[in-house]
Amino acid sequence: MQERTRRDLSFFKRGSNSRTKQRSEADLRALGKSLRERQLSPVWATSDGTLLVGFGRVEAAELEQLDALDVVITDEPLSDADILLIQAQENMLRQDLSDYEKACIVERLRALCPKLMAKDIAERLHVDPSTVTRLMMSITKVIPAVREAFEAGAITLSHAYELSKLSTQQQHELLPVAVNGGTRDAISTERRKRRNGDVAATRLKRIKCALANATVTVTGQSLSLAEVIECLTQCLDAAKKGLKDNLDARTWQSVMRDRAKNGSAIL
Repeated sequence: MQERTRRDLSFFKRGSNSRTKQRSEADLRALGKSLRERQLSPVWATSDGTLLVGFGRVEAAELEQLDALDVVITDEPLSDADILLIQAQENMLRQDLSDYEKACIVERLRALCPKLMAKDIAERLHVDPSTVTRLMMSITKVIPAVREAFEAGAITLSHAYELSKLSTQQQHELLPVAVNGGTRDAISTERRKRRNGDVAATRLKRIKCALANATVTVTGQSLSLAEVIECLTQCLDAAKKGLKDNLDARTWQSVMRDRAKNGSAIL
C-alpha cells in the first residue's frame, strides 16, 4: 500500500542510492530554496523512513533548514533489484544524471537480475533498447582506462561505445584520439586505416588454404590477402570457362601452365 503524506526531516534515513555523483552545495541550496516555495514532487520512502527516491531533495531541505517534506510511503516488500528499478525509473530520463551514472545503473541492474535482457530493462525504464545496449557495452566491454575516462567526462558515451567494439589493443591505441577531441567517426576511420594497414603489411610467398576435401595453395614472390583473392578469382573464372569448353582437369591444368609460360592473360 502507498500513502502520500508529509513528514519531518528527522523521519528520513539514508538508503542505497543509484547516483554516484554528488551535487554541489550551490546546486543543493538552489534546490532547497525552490522546495521552500513549492515541492512539485514527493520523495519516496519505506514505512521505516528509508529513502528510495529523493536523496537530493532531503539533503537540500536539511541545508535550508526546512521542517518537513511531502513523501510517498510504501510498505510493499522490496528487493535490492526492486529498489534500484524504482530509482532508475526516477533518474534515467533526468538531464542532470550523467551518461556514466546511467551506465552504472544498467550495470548494477544486470548484476542483480542477470536474466534480464536489454529489451526487458528498456521496457521497465521507458527507454529505447538500443540505449540500454550502448550504456551496457560502454562500461562493461571497455578497458579500465576507457572506463576511467568515461567516468571523468574526458570522453562521451559515443566514444566509449565506439571503443567498446574494438580489441583491447585497439582501445589502448585509439583512446587518445577520443580524449583529444576526435569524433566517433574519427575513431572509426582511424580503426579502418590501421586495420587496412595491418592487412597490407602482411605478405607471404606461399599461402595454403585447407578445405574439407582439398587444399588450395597459392605461391608468388610476395602476396597480400587482397592479391590472393584476385588470383583465386581469376583462377575460378578460368576453371568455369574450361568447364564450359568441356576440358577435363588434366587438360585445363596444361592449358593454364602453357598460358602462364607465354605470359598470356588467363581469360
